[in-house]
Amino acid sequence: MIGWKTPDTEPSDRKHLHPAPCDELDEASVQNREVDLRQLLTTTMARSYARLRARVEGLTDEEFFWQPLPDSWTIYADKPEHWTYHYAIPEPDPAPLTTIGWQLVHLGTTKLMYHEWAYGDARLTFPQIEIPSGPAGALQLLERGQSMLAHDLRATPDAQLDEPRKTNWGDLWPAWRIFTTMADHDAFHGGVIGYLRDLYYWTSAKEQRSGRGFPPTTRRRRRDASGSTRPRR
Repeated sequence: MIGWKTPDTEPSDRKHLHPAPCDELDEASVQNREVDLRQLLTTTMARSYARLRARVEGLTDEEFFWQPLPDSWTIYADKPEHWTYHYAIPEPDPAPLTTIGWQLVHLGTTKLMYHEWAYGDARLTFPQIEIPSGPAGALQLLERGQSMLAHDLRATPDAQLDEPRKTNWGDLWPAWRIFTTMADHDAFHGGVIGYLRDLYYWTSAKEQRSGRGFPPTTRRRRRDASGSTRPRR
């Protein structure tokens, strides 16, 4: 899957955004208390983004452009000093595999577009965005988009989070849905990037692994004499 789509239908209210009591909270302290929705959205966005950023630490040029299969979607120079990326409307079925570079550029440009149409001048189009040529530029684009959205949320009073905001495809969404969608988007594509980095690591020759990204953090499992598995120590 190359993209992320919201459901065709979604509740018009925001009751599902209010968290139920959990082990980390004193249940008595949350009963009969209204949740600060803006703070909840701020925390959700920040945590999703932090996980995403952690997954791209130390990203190399080789990883950025590595294709898991030939003809994977990626970013590329279509003319001197101008970069673009593969896309198609409607989305191909089945969807093509992508590079990590494509994933990062997709994340960054989407953040810019959500900000532009929900809180900006509502004029920018995807082809007008300058596409970076490597990981450093892609991360700068990502940070720029995240900073804009974080500022938008800080500037939106809780009472205005139900008010309609524009999208670049013409629908009107309640403001809170802009931010929940961006948090989900980071979580989804962050997972894809983490998987691609693991795949790159384990399919690279041993002598090429050093200095080219980080090995997976999940401990591998082995079978004992009974045939069951247990984590390696």
